[in-house]
Amino acid sequence: MSISLEKRVETVKISLEKKKAPQVSVDVAFAVDISGSMNGMYRDGTVQDVIDRIYAMAYAMDPDKTLEVFAFNTGVKHLPPMVEADYGSYVNKHVAPIVGGGTNYAPLFEEVNHIYGTKKAQKKGFFGGLFGKKDESTSGTKEKPLYVIFITDGDATDSSDTRKVIKEMENSNVYIQCVGIGGGFRLLESIADEYDHVGFCAMNDIRISDEEMYNLFITDELVTFLKKF
Repeated sequence: MSISLEKRVETVKISLEKKKAPQVSVDVAFAVDISGSMNGMYRDGTVQDVIDRIYAMAYAMDPDKTLEVFAFNTGVKHLPPMVEADYGSYVNKHVAPIVGGGTNYAPLFEEVNHIYGTKKAQKKGFFGGLFGKKDESTSGTKEKPLYVIFITDGDATDSSDTRKVIKEMENSNVYIQCVGIGGGFRLLESIADEYDHVGFCAMNDIRISDEEMYNLFITDELVTFLKKF
């Protein structure tokens, strides 16, 4: 492990301890905006720095030490997972070549829900009702919680579709931390206010210290969510 990564992993662990986060295995995913307006942050290395810091969260929280990566504009791409060997180089390999286009949120959330979401519902039928069986997984592939860090610099044009899929994910194993760079994120703010599985923070500049970033992303709401598992 590089010295930079090692220090960041320790900082993540300190943040988790401060928040009294439960010691559960968590899948971590990075969902990054690849619309044309993000181009400058790819060129100057900002996005690579951010994904390196989020990889440290995956390294600390997931025994697999892998970071799932999704890239979205008006569509979505599920990219190869980031592993330790990609530290410092993932963006140029996999993300920078596909930057461009507009911004929709719903395709990304639909893809995440399809691959990772598990919905809990009461079992139907006579015996299910008789014995009151609940919390049976009815869809999805993973019961382990998934923590998605979603970063964008612009509001979306598909508000109704986004709201629909976020509602569908309400009782799933997915928590989404939305990060808006700049201003004007009424949709994300509204969704975060309405649902306990969605958080939101706005930043004028994402180039903050590691400690500030991890304290911002590891919220009380996330900790409460993880205590369910």
